[in-house]
Amino acid sequence: MASFLATLVFNALVAGFLTALDFGGGFIVNLVFAQCIGLSILALIRGALHLPLCGGSRVAVVAAAIVAGALLGGILARFLTGVEASPDGSHEIQSLLIGLVFGCIASVFFWLRGRNIRLESDLHARELAQLEAEKQGLSAQLRMLQAQIEPHFLFNSLANVGALIDADPRLAARMLEALIRYLRSSLTRTREAGGTLGDEVALLKDYLEVLKIRMGDRLT
Repeated sequence: MASFLATLVFNALVAGFLTALDFGGGFIVNLVFAQCIGLSILALIRGALHLPLCGGSRVAVVAAAIVAGALLGGILARFLTGVEASPDGSHEIQSLLIGLVFGCIASVFFWLRGRNIRLESDLHARELAQLEAEKQGLSAQLRMLQAQIEPHFLFNSLANVGALIDADPRLAARMLEALIRYLRSSLTRTREAGGTLGDEVALLKDYLEVLKIRMGDRLT
């Protein structure tokens, strides 16, 4: 849609330029010719660019599309305006040359515009890939940090369970059950790429329950 609107505006400017040069039969006639030729060239170029070609073949096909679009657009414009072909064909040759010149200019413009869009799209994709890689790296670091912290917590908690077995077996059993729940949740959490807020809250509850038994009244 943007290319179509840009082509309409460009064609109107071409018509105004030709009228200023006193070429053709007035602005309206020039506008019809410019729009027919410009839109015909645009349609054929779009079709040519969708062909599975590359390099010199693509350039040759686009050039042929410009010539064919200028010819077809001129025929359509004469049909719409009722302007007859000149006996010597000079008017048609001039129209064809003007169409080719402005068609080439428009083709280069849209090619550069499409190239810039592709470059911006590639840059955006690379930035997203870099951000995703950084995110994965931070997640891996977090899981590594969790793996480094958990053994210390585990050993201290098991030492407390061993100390409570003789002093308070019921409290030791309660602490062991809380520790098992925490370890089960923690192992599941570190193996997954993500989790919910509810998972984090459940993990913290089990963790704090173990600490509450270990620290007693010092932790409320």
